[in-house]
Amino acid sequence: MKKRLVTLLAGLLTVLSMGFGLAQFSDVPAGHWAKEAVEALAAKGIIVGFPDGTFRGNETLTRYQAALIIYRLLQQIEEELKAKGTSPTMEPCPPRTSRP
Repeated sequence: MKKRLVTLLAGLLTVLSMGFGLAQFSDVPAGHWAKEAVEALAAKGIIVGFPDGTFRGNETLTRYQAALIIYRLLQQIEEELKAKGTSPTMEPCPPRTSRP
């Protein structure tokens, strides 16, 4: 059991030392107008790309992929608000009044 735990921790440290979250996607060329944005989102864990190391920015975004990106973004916002001591839930809006 100890050996397995040590192996898992060593693996985790290796991944972290390799710059986990700082993905360099093989299909996002240097100088591309969106490269900085893609790398920033990857560094924050909002996008992770595909297992083959590509971003596939020329492909259509599926609703599942969009949902995952929005979910990760909302989680990050919630964590940041909690860290600041702010409630992550939004206050209800006041009722709308009808116009004459």
